[in-house]
Amino acid sequence: PGPGERDAPAAGGAAAPAAGDPLPAGPSVRVVLRDRSPFEPETPDHRAPDPRPSCLFSLRTALANTRVVLLRPFSLGRWLAFSVAVLLMLLGAQSEWSLVPAASPTLRATAESAGLGAVLESRLFTLPERWSGAFRRGLVQADYAPLADDLGESLRDASARAVAWARGARARDRLAVFGGAALLLLVFCAMRAWFLARSWTLFVERVYRRDEPMLLSWLDARVPSRAIFRGVLAWRLALLALHAAAFGWAIVSLSRLPEGGAGADALASAALLVAAPLLADALAMGFLRDFAVPRVVLLRRTFGAAVREALAAIGAWYLRYLLLLGALALAVWLVLGQALALVLGAALAGLPSLMLVAFAALATPWQLLRCLWSLDLFFRLCPQARALVPPRAFAAPRRSPAAPGGR
Repeated sequence: PGPGERDAPAAGGAAAPAAGDPLPAGPSVRVVLRDRSPFEPETPDHRAPDPRPSCLFSLRTALANTRVVLLRPFSLGRWLAFSVAVLLMLLGAQSEWSLVPAASPTLRATAESAGLGAVLESRLFTLPERWSGAFRRGLVQADYAPLADDLGESLRDASARAVAWARGARARDRLAVFGGAALLLLVFCAMRAWFLARSWTLFVERVYRRDEPMLLSWLDARVPSRAIFRGVLAWRLALLALHAAAFGWAIVSLSRLPEGGAGADALASAALLVAAPLLADALAMGFLRDFAVPRVVLLRRTFGAAVREALAAIGAWYLRYLLLLGALALAVWLVLGQALALVLGAALAGLPSLMLVAFAALATPWQLLRCLWSLDLFFRLCPQARALVPPRAFAAPRRSPAAPGGR
């Protein structure tokens, strides 16, 4: 009914038109969906989705949704809730090799008792003393060619001593060293996989349940977190084995070089061999996070099925996605990282934990932007998953007008 016609009585009690008679022309009706999901398809459902999703269009959608989630209206509790998930991501993003406390006095004493004292006395462990003068003068004035040759010779010296120890050490000592290192890396790898599984699942849960208590999202995220944990742990262990193999091959290759022959070329070859697994790890983890995790969390797929579906859905556009992601990550690092170092570096230099929390709070918009960007691409590649988006997930809450005379 039009304005003023809702409560008007029927004139003269006119009877309803008979069957087959044309209906009288009435006012047109227009339906307005005010809480429309931002991932609503632009085309009707009966049309096939575009097989070539646009990364730039999805990025514009993600920018708009990031403003809606974080700033309309602004909620400090919501920001901190996302920051907790980002903090878990940062804890899970640490490399297993960097988490090993190599400078620990206990580990050094254990290594010396196993006969690795000669390796610890190689030129590699005296680099800080030899390079202190160059660093004191400044990196701009430093001559990098001698430093590269010195580093190559130091690596050759340490590699030769390590190979000599492995050939002449007792079986018990080799088992203690390699077994202890493998166990330590396994523990750190499991810790990293747990942090990543929890943070990835929790972040997707918070996107759709942003104003509910965080404990509910944490408890509900246990089932998909287990699937992600098992899949990520298997992938991390495989990459860790590949990295260890490349690392061992580099040590053996450097040990065979003659003294004075491990210059910049040999150093570059060994570094490239060791860096290749790291690059493969970064690409694979980004792919799993952006396109496999949404299928596990939203569609409740197993990790293997989610990876297979994601591999079947991607195409050549994934290269454009990686290039844009790399450019954005570099820009965010230059702006956010340098600003954080300048503003908070002096104040928090002695508090690395607090520095990590501050970086998590500042990195929240970037992490949310990437999550919403990959989710929009995921919904375009998997149209049936759009029905899982709550219609009010991204709708800014509106206050109802107060009743007359009421509070």
